[in-house]
Amino acid sequence: AFCAAVEWGRSMPLLELLIAHGADIDAQTTSPGYTALSAACGAGSTGDGRPDVVRLLLEAKADTTLEWGAQGAQGGPKLTSKQWVQRQRRRARMP
Repeated sequence: AFCAAVEWGRSMPLLELLIAHGADIDAQTTSPGYTALSAACGAGSTGDGRPDVVRLLLEAKADTTLEWGAQGAQGGPKLTSKQWVQRQRRRARMP
């Protein structure tokens, strides 16, 4: 549920309230296993990154090592949020 709140663009005060009340910030969706951190990085369905939420999640000690992504989807392996961001940066630099 917390991942969906991030992906659907819910407000920072609401996200902070959910964290304060024990929301599982590392919960993963069934498929492809997105986390709130991956959604905040822009990997969710909206494709829009939310740096303010990334910061909030890192301060709340979100697990940066969780892998997500359907194995073999679009020919890609499972990734951590950090790996996904690095891949997106490399792609943005390509002509």
